Amino acid sequence: MIAIIRSDAVRLTLTVVCRSYQSSLLSYFMYNDIFTSLVAYISSTTSLSEILCASVLLALLSTYNKHETPNPYQSRLRDFINEDIMLKIIECVGTVSKHTREAYTSIQDDTAEGLLGGVSKIVGGYVPFGLATRLGLGGTKNATPPPVEDIDDAFAKLYFPF
Repeated sequence: MIAIIRSDAVRLTLTVVCRSYQSSLLSYFMYNDIFTSLVAYISSTTSLSEILCASVLLALLSTYNKHETPNPYQSRLRDFINEDIMLKIIECVGTVSKHTREAYTSIQDDTAEGLLGGVSKIVGGYVPFGLATRLGLGGTKNATPPPVEDIDDAFAKLYFPF
């Protein structure tokens, strides 16, 4: 029960911080430091979504007014030395990024062609027909991309379990 309340509190705080980024409401969090609570929450949870929410909240709070006034979250992060929590955040962000990238490329592959593909298209235009293909220099045949509506529908149906 306590874990659910803590999770909801972090999500609510993240929502408030995101919605009030350039208002005076966010200055409340600058005066009432919740860094220790967020770090304790990250260390106690194992869920990727909960770690990600707390990490994003910490990142947003550390970038608020960072050029105008001293930011307590920035100074606390600069002095932070707990490697276990840092590794937990890094692993979470890496896993979420990997899954997000895989989900994106399963719908729309945008991988770069690479140097050999670009050179083969240039050379393929100057080599007699058929010889470039036999030498492996014939450019790759790109499949026509699906219509934009299909891509939009596929992205809308995407579900991220983290």
